[in-house]
Amino acid sequence: MGDAPVPVTVLDKGQKVVAGNSNRFAAGNAPQTLVVLDAGKISEGLNAVLGVIPVGAFPREMAVSADRRTLFLTNFGSKTLQVLDIAHLPIDTNLPPEIAANAAALAHRSERREITVDGKILNGYTGVYQTPDGPALLIALNGNQLTAKIGLQPEMNILPESDTMFFLRPGMQIEFPKIDAGQGNADQVILHQTGRDITAKRLDDAAAKPFLDAGSAFAKRLKNQTPAPGSEAAMRKMIEDLQLGKPDSDLMNADSFAALRRELERLPTPIAQLGSLQSVTFTEVGPGGADIYHVKFEKGSLDYRIWLGPDGKIEAFSLR
Repeated sequence: MGDAPVPVTVLDKGQKVVAGNSNRFAAGNAPQTLVVLDAGKISEGLNAVLGVIPVGAFPREMAVSADRRTLFLTNFGSKTLQVLDIAHLPIDTNLPPEIAANAAALAHRSERREITVDGKILNGYTGVYQTPDGPALLIALNGNQLTAKIGLQPEMNILPESDTMFFLRPGMQIEFPKIDAGQGNADQVILHQTGRDITAKRLDDAAAKPFLDAGSAFAKRLKNQTPAPGSEAAMRKMIEDLQLGKPDSDLMNADSFAALRRELERLPTPIAQLGSLQSVTFTEVGPGGADIYHVKFEKGSLDYRIWLGPDGKIEAFSLR
């Protein structure tokens, strides 16, 4: 797949899988693609990719007509509807570079050989690293297993291919500088992802502490299934502001405030029209770190996911 795939559907009685490469966090209003896969060859990486279909910005939802002959696609970013004849899909076999790279990496995943790395070296890699204008990267050691957590994404195991190169997922590796066992810490890491190299610098202990504390708190909350302190209050304040038509930029960071404005355009029914708030029920802590609530109003309800940052501000949210 490409970056940040969102919609997915199945065609031809299960013989094909179609998914949108939405790249919703980075592409802006640039046109995107659907990728068409041979379902019988999913495990074969590149051999499964039949090609791509050009679409609009942020392909968001797909549906198939009752007679199974027509595919409907909404493009949220470009505000367009595409109607495709399933029997004559305009498939382009020339693949974008990121899809080819991801598929090739998947096909060769069985060729990767995990090695054993000295625990003292692994310990020197642990810490918090900051990407330029992007999320923080938390590297931790659980026993003899190194893990990585990028921003709001779930924690993942990273597998050593050498003393310095670790495999995170298809198309993505993490490279550490060479250090001797027990002789200090790495000062940076390099993220290799689909042809891009991103250097993240190690934070000092004081700057890293809020991220480490948040990571420890999340692990405890996930185990005990308890919401983050302040998340319900922040959500209620957000709802109150939306009902008044005055979202508060001080309640959230800049990215989430921009996302809120986009979300307000998407919602079929403005929150103000749902009537008075009747109840808020905490349901779970999701594996991605969100506190998930079911919010009931006089005339409808919302499923609400909210992520709070170390500063108590809303880092991300979703609602439906």
